[in-house]
Amino acid sequence: MTTTHNDLLTEGFVSHRDQLRDFQQETIERLVSHPRYMVGHAPRLGKTVCLIEAVHDKRLWSKFPRPNPFPVLVVCCLQSTLRAWQYENLPRWDPTTHVTVYHGTPKQRQRALATGEWQNGYVLTTLAMLPELGKRVGQYWPVIIIDEGHIIRNRKTKGFQELTKLASSTLWWVSGTPIVNKPDDLWVPLHLVAPNDPEARSYWRFVNKYCFVEQNYFGGTEVFGVKDPQGFRDYIGQYLYRKARDEVQDQFPTKQRLPTYTELSVVQTRGYDALVEDMMVGWDSSQDPLLVPNNMALLTRLRQLLITPALIGGPNVSGTLDTLAELVGQDLGDGQSVLILTPFAQAIRYIKHALETASKDTHIYEFHGDQSRRMFNDNIDVFQTDSDPAVLIGTIRSAASFSASKADVVYMVGYDFTPAYNEQAEDRALGNDPGTHVDVRYLVAHNTIDEHVIDIVNQKQTWSNIAMDPHRLFKPHGGQRHK
Repeated sequence: MTTTHNDLLTEGFVSHRDQLRDFQQETIERLVSHPRYMVGHAPRLGKTVCLIEAVHDKRLWSKFPRPNPFPVLVVCCLQSTLRAWQYENLPRWDPTTHVTVYHGTPKQRQRALATGEWQNGYVLTTLAMLPELGKRVGQYWPVIIIDEGHIIRNRKTKGFQELTKLASSTLWWVSGTPIVNKPDDLWVPLHLVAPNDPEARSYWRFVNKYCFVEQNYFGGTEVFGVKDPQGFRDYIGQYLYRKARDEVQDQFPTKQRLPTYTELSVVQTRGYDALVEDMMVGWDSSQDPLLVPNNMALLTRLRQLLITPALIGGPNVSGTLDTLAELVGQDLGDGQSVLILTPFAQAIRYIKHALETASKDTHIYEFHGDQSRRMFNDNIDVFQTDSDPAVLIGTIRSAASFSASKADVVYMVGYDFTPAYNEQAEDRALGNDPGTHVDVRYLVAHNTIDEHVIDIVNQKQTWSNIAMDPHRLFKPHGGQRHK
């Protein structure tokens, strides 16, 4: 149940604070009391809902000259993060506040600022758009959120220079991986949240005080290790609050299903709309539509297209697979292994190609029904025993009787129409340890048939009921591709 705290929150906002865990409550308190701060909880521990709750807390924004904290600038360092804010986070946690997306084509960006509505809500953008956005509306924002901030960890990059131009009394830096390679990765966010701190102001002062430095073979310097681990933790602890998953594991369900929104390529979008137009003409709703052979054949082509047009004879130009490669790269960088499941065996090679294109060093193993039993078992065994983070790709219906407990995250690239098969496949990543937790992320394109899948697998709806209304089945949002 949700409650509205009228004495603390902006009008119309419905708080979910009473549903949050203790460490999430503490996160909100720290954000409110430290307007320039870093949150570094491990991935998928609810950082975003804490940010949204803090934005609406009057203790934070009562000091602003205007009667609310908006506009709030959300800088998404990954494009998949922008889609998560647009289609998952804000619709779930703050559906009444206006959202402006400053991204896409020049016309879309121009339309985004055409009215003054952007000043009364969230403005979502990417690093690449910051220079243009700054020229149009200026550099000051009441609240700035930098999400997946670890992407910018080199002080010499253009992205860092653009972030330093932003002006705000409230800036929150968020990442599930505060340190990617070396301790000096933290200097960039420290400089952003604490520019007046002597160590945060000067990179070399920070490095020389806290890190080991030596000359490398080429005459440059190499930063590694921490001189005084406790002193380093005490210093960073002034500005960063982090919880590892194993610290709060018992506060989360064993398995949670989450939609992960993708952005279709132009080829996919045009193909989807054209296929839907053709299908509406011949769609048979006179009986259970999913028992009509022609309906099922058409639906299969539609679902294949949403993975990649290559599955129906088109080019392999897929926003879905681009998003998957980006997300898997993040997971592997966090030290997590990944299980990827798809209903189509033909899709495996395209998924593998997308991952290898993004990173040639990725350890990838596969399983499917066309393999010999020995090869099938050997690939799973090698995945399970790989000492490095790895990826296992396979088909949903082949994932019936083995353990892939090495996987920390499951991605469903497509789904089976029988919910039991999806659930059975999801559970391959659950081990015998009662503390095991797995996130199952269904890749979904906004306003397509795939948006129904979470309700289906959670048994809140059935395909047959939805299929009786083809308009609702194919385009759940009445044909509107974007919000």
